[in-house]
Amino acid sequence: MRQLDRVLKTKQRDILVVKAHADGAKRLFVALEAYSHDEEIAASCVISVDLETLVVELLVEMDGSSVDYLHQGGWHGLLQRDQVIELGANPPITKVQLGEGGRLAVIARAGDTTLVGGTKRVGNYATDGFVARVGKGKLGMIFETSKQKQLHQGYVNAVAVGPKGMLHAAGGAMGEDRLFRLFSGKATLEGVPLFGEEVYALHELKDGTVMVGCRHAAAVVKNGKAQALTGVSGQVHGVTTFRGTEYWMSHDGMDHITLFKRTGTKLAKKYRTKYHYIGYRNLHGAPEARMTATDDLLVVTNKDRIHLYDGKKWSQLGITADVKKLVKRLPTAMKS
Repeated sequence: MRQLDRVLKTKQRDILVVKAHADGAKRLFVALEAYSHDEEIAASCVISVDLETLVVELLVEMDGSSVDYLHQGGWHGLLQRDQVIELGANPPITKVQLGEGGRLAVIARAGDTTLVGGTKRVGNYATDGFVARVGKGKLGMIFETSKQKQLHQGYVNAVAVGPKGMLHAAGGAMGEDRLFRLFSGKATLEGVPLFGEEVYALHELKDGTVMVGCRHAAAVVKNGKAQALTGVSGQVHGVTTFRGTEYWMSHDGMDHITLFKRTGTKLAKKYRTKYHYIGYRNLHGAPEARMTATDDLLVVTNKDRIHLYDGKKWSQLGITADVKKLVKRLPTAMKS
């Protein structure tokens, strides 16, 4: 881990978990980013962590900051502001030119197809949001906010694919009514009005309902209609299901993490970290708190911490500045 080690050996440096995904109950894949304030350099990597021994294996290492990471069915994708890194793909790196103010923000998979969402500049649209297909080292546009009827410019920073291939995209795109939109569809994406809060996270349930996490708000969307939820606090950066239960994850101004469960249109607090975190924030504005789930583990990350839930109990890991002992166990921080 030469690049990561170089950054971590500087005097003023920070390390951040970009995102983590469980692979079974005994292995975790983690994307990390380190930044040196002294030398203004950054490094990113994806590691495999044995959850029993905490032995770490390096999968890939890159210069620069990263904004998103995804592991699915043996495939790994690491997203940086201007390039997509796919482990084992040909070519493995897809570089993009998105114009002034443009950047990639989110990575997703639809079967064997890699999708990315972000912002590009086209004419007067300084924040033209898009969803694109990655293939043969190029992006193929699927959806662009500037081409929607009666739509103001707006970015895309959340993309999700449902169990039956339905594509969902959202972020900062809004209509003339100044309400943010959720765009859903297969061949064509149609917009559903939400409310005046930007969207951070999406997840489709088995019945087609879409969980929508927003800035100080949350909603469920079904059959083209949005229903706002009550009881939420903070910024909802994560929405998912784990063993049949919905989890809504918020991150407040003091960096507390709170997990909510839903009953009807109400969210109720279920778990919350007992202390707050103070630390580094991603260079490109990516959320420092995220949540993923598999059949075996629910994974919540915040700055340099990883919270793991197996359905019965929580555990916590921390990332250190020593590449020889990069991962350590910490006391459980998530409480009911």
